[in-house]
Amino acid sequence: MRQPNSFVNRITKVVNSIDRAVLIYIKQELESWLLVDCLGICCYFKKDENIRNKQDWIEFAKRNQRGNTDLIAEAIPGGKGAKEYLMKILSDRINSNNSNINPILSKKLKEKRYKESDSPQVAKYIEISKQTLVRNESLREFAKYLQDH
Repeated sequence: MRQPNSFVNRITKVVNSIDRAVLIYIKQELESWLLVDCLGICCYFKKDENIRNKQDWIEFAKRNQRGNTDLIAEAIPGGKGAKEYLMKILSDRINSNNSNINPILSKKLKEKRYKESDSPQVAKYIEISKQTLVRNESLREFAKYLQDH
């Protein structure tokens, strides 16, 4: 409470003034929640939900699945946080895997990269399970809140 006009304090004040509101912090970025399910992200980029049953994509996801996605932190602004990992690394790997696109960052590959505006569509493919929940503490807190209420 040292800075009474900080965003956190202002948001907390509003939430506390509403009876049925709860504040749950997403540690890092929304993308750290999306990254709990690498196969779901593959399904989004390839527009194919059957990827979950294809062994080559399962192996691809295992190789590229990050551990605790809360820990994908941006050490310095513009560094390699969850958003940058999804945007510049994982989406490039997915889009160049099993395709005719040269993995060297071609213009076509850059056009297919994840953008923040894609997050609602990507979220539709993400599976939330006990296995994926262990990859993000703030997502677990959110799931527990939903389960308890």
